Amino acid sequence: MNSDLNDRLQLQQSIDGTEMNLVEFVDAVVSARYDLTDRWDIGLGIQNYSRRLNVAELAKKYQSNNLFMTIGHSF
Repeated sequence: MNSDLNDRLQLQQSIDGTEMNLVEFVDAVVSARYDLTDRWDIGLGIQNYSRRLNVAELAKKYQSNNLFMTIGHSF
C-alpha cells in the first residue's frame, strides 16, 4: 500500500504472511521515499522477517530486522 504524503514524499507499507499446519511466517516492510528530482529518489525503510517451523523432527525460529536505504533513477 502506498500513501502520497505530498508531491515528493511517499510512504509505502506491506505485510505478507501465512500459517499452514506447523509452519508460519510474516514479512513486513515500512519505508519512505522522497523524490529529489523528476528522475532521482531516495528512500529509507525497515523490514521485519519472522519464520517458525515446529515439527517433530525440527523446531526452529528465525527472526531478523533490517534497515535499508534505496537510491532510484527513472529513465
